[in-house]
Amino acid sequence: MNTRKTKQKEIILDILDHNRTHPTIQEIYSLAKEKNPSIGQATIYRNVNKLVEEEKVLRLPENKVEGYHYDINMTPHNHLICNSCGRIIDLFDNDYNDMLKK
Repeated sequence: MNTRKTKQKEIILDILDHNRTHPTIQEIYSLAKEKNPSIGQATIYRNVNKLVEEEKVLRLPENKVEGYHYDINMTPHNHLICNSCGRIIDLFDNDYNDMLKK
């Protein structure tokens, strides 16, 4: 897929690379506004969706309260989600992956 490297994509990738909390698109937008106050919400949505299509960013299953969360770590792994606070934690555990396959 032929993709353009834009400042907007660079900002989004930088935010995700330095923020391992699996932010929502609204959180990405807020952080992007701090870096570039003129950036628009539609620009963030469009570019995040392009990055997902390009397989540079992972869209996690939708959370009914907050919507989608995003992860830049494309290494195969699972996610644990706290039922109380909603925190998402990366899980790199081969035993867990083997158990899921069985």
